[in-house]
Amino acid sequence: MHFKRYDVLDVFTIVFPSKNAIGEQTGQLGTDNFNVTKTVFLFDRYAELTADQVAESCKWYTRWPDATTSPWFSENLSLSYDYLCNHMTPQLWGKVLEDLLPYRDTQGMGGPLVFFFVMKRLQVNSQLVVETIQGQLRTLCIDQYEGESVDDLVSHIKVMLTRLKSLEKRIDGRVVSSNVPHDIGKTLISLFQTSSDPKFNEVFYNKEINAYEQALTQGDAAYGSPDMILDLATSIYQNCMVSKEGWTGQFHKVNETAFSAQKAVGPCLNCGGKHSVTACTEPINKERVAQNKRKFFDEKKAQKNPGKKGRSRLGAGVQFEHLPVPSNRKKNRAKDSKL
Repeated sequence: MHFKRYDVLDVFTIVFPSKNAIGEQTGQLGTDNFNVTKTVFLFDRYAELTADQVAESCKWYTRWPDATTSPWFSENLSLSYDYLCNHMTPQLWGKVLEDLLPYRDTQGMGGPLVFFFVMKRLQVNSQLVVETIQGQLRTLCIDQYEGESVDDLVSHIKVMLTRLKSLEKRIDGRVVSSNVPHDIGKTLISLFQTSSDPKFNEVFYNKEINAYEQALTQGDAAYGSPDMILDLATSIYQNCMVSKEGWTGQFHKVNETAFSAQKAVGPCLNCGGKHSVTACTEPINKERVAQNKRKFFDEKKAQKNPGKKGRSRLGAGVQFEHLPVPSNRKKNRAKDSKL
């Protein structure tokens, strides 16, 4: 990491300065119950800190260490500030600047405070992603996939679970809070009972009944891990695919899109059949086709403008009879030499 390489990590060790009665720093640092200076490493504990605590720590590093013997504290605050500023998107930097405004005229500005606000911004966005994925997991259904493909469904679920795990908070490699729902096993077992194949559904129905009894003592763990349930679903699905009966999953209209849905064919303008006039095998009656076409467009116009009567083509232009007939002669726009 660049901060470690260039030895600027010291200012990311947050200290807790003591204050006097009017709220000004005294130069002394707060201690814990064992009379040891209280410190927190920002990278690990940023979620537990407040912006004011980080700003006060930056202010202490700026004011109280002897600049003649320890000039690097102020330098590291400035260097880390510039580094973070130059290594984030303009959009994110703009948001961070908004958060920094209350501390602009104080000595609390520095890389640690910028890092704190960056993580807060990213944490909010990540939480929205987590909530969205968790909501999608609860509303999944097999008939949302073409042919009720369990393989496609399992792949989708694995991607969603991987994404949730990547957004989990970790300290020293340990997961502090899991984003995977605690009842994910129960959710998946219920999900795999929504297919059109009764044999496939029955396996997970029986598993749910057995797990329900065990859950009284084992909790949600009785339903099994997501990996185990997904592997079981894939195995049963593949066995069904190669069996004599095959997979009986159905294609549902809910899966149709604007690209896959077929265009509806209206009645033939010539004979009234369910095909286009170009595909009609009857002799073409031009007068009937023209009449049906006029009727079709009049009905369409009436639907767009309810309450207004469609105007027949025979009456078109009657209201313009009082206007003079336009001349076919081209207008002479040349300038008159006499003017």
